[in-house]
Amino acid sequence: EFVRSYGYQLEQFCAEDKNIHNIGAVSPNTNKFPTIGIDLRHDWCELAQIPPSGGLDEFDRKIVRNDYGLLALWEMGTRNLRIPLTDLADDSRLRRLHDLHDLGFVFTLYSTVPINREIMERIVNNRHLFEAWELIGYFDRVKEWTDTLDYDVNTDLPPLFFSPLKSKSETIQSGQQYFHVINHGFTTKDITQNQSQPFAEIESIFKGIVVRCRITESILETFEAIQSSQQIQNLLPTIHVRLSGDNPAPFQGDEPLLCRRVIESMLHGWRLLDIRVIVDTFVDNDRGYFPRLGLVDREFNPRIGAKIIKHFQSLTTKLGIATSFKSKVLYGGWEVLSVVAENGTLNVIFPPQGDDKSNLLELQNSLSQGQWLSWESGHFQSDVPEQISQYPLAHVSWN
Repeated sequence: EFVRSYGYQLEQFCAEDKNIHNIGAVSPNTNKFPTIGIDLRHDWCELAQIPPSGGLDEFDRKIVRNDYGLLALWEMGTRNLRIPLTDLADDSRLRRLHDLHDLGFVFTLYSTVPINREIMERIVNNRHLFEAWELIGYFDRVKEWTDTLDYDVNTDLPPLFFSPLKSKSETIQSGQQYFHVINHGFTTKDITQNQSQPFAEIESIFKGIVVRCRITESILETFEAIQSSQQIQNLLPTIHVRLSGDNPAPFQGDEPLLCRRVIESMLHGWRLLDIRVIVDTFVDNDRGYFPRLGLVDREFNPRIGAKIIKHFQSLTTKLGIATSFKSKVLYGGWEVLSVVAENGTLNVIFPPQGDDKSNLLELQNSLSQGQWLSWESGHFQSDVPEQISQYPLAHVSWN
């Protein structure tokens, strides 16, 4: 486990409290329930040059890799990383993919079509690296391309997932405001109401589909729509959970909302293991289109979202297989999501909106005896946290 001190030190002759119980950490190799994947939009294989200096080399620049992003992913215990097709075209990046795979990471590839033969051969020869390959486009064009392949889609290629491009007219017909940006992925309406989608044909080629969950859409309702859909019963679903807004201009700086979407995605992904989840934001984006907070800052220091992922995945690894789920709203607006698992019960509690955080006693009495987990430190404590903010709380009762 990495311990980030940020330069702080214990005072002289001051020892840490050895009685503190810490949840610990998991790595991609030891994570038993990798319930959330991350879209690697930033350059994860960046090279930097250190200028000549007497401390290192006075006569030349030194080329180094910036692996702080990968270190943050390892620290979070995340296993599934989504990467574009171009990462296969570069030999040095491909070698690094193999190195990361040996450490427990797996990859979801995504691309449009057509694809040149050299890249296709690289995909076939490195098939074991990939958990899935998302093909994005209009169905007729994607089907036409797959029909011409010299490869067996079931044995030669990674499992194929289809993500339909959405046109301007489709966006407007769905009642959404159109912005001049690209959208792809099925909506919950597509999979529950729209009978025109060619799901029977999709099944003949693809193992699964991609479903898009906008930032204004409910995580739970998206999972429920997938569960209830009769049209996609034979397809494996992947949910793209957006942490960016629909409008590419305003800054999305609501970190409690980000944390809620992350923790709900992991909680429902834990109890419904057949549904894959990938979030669209890893690093802060403070310029250009879709400015927003991420799981880590631009120096790859973890924000609270990354800490939640780290400690949640440690919790689920210890709690084991989820067996049941229920939700309730207590007096005062406290919302409690509970998952019963093999080795205990996890309660995720969302505080009421506004400044009123009263009725703590009712909250405490509604839960069985257990421990409260600090997302910030990973430490357990017996009492309700003194400072209640808008961020979710975690309470664990062990069997």
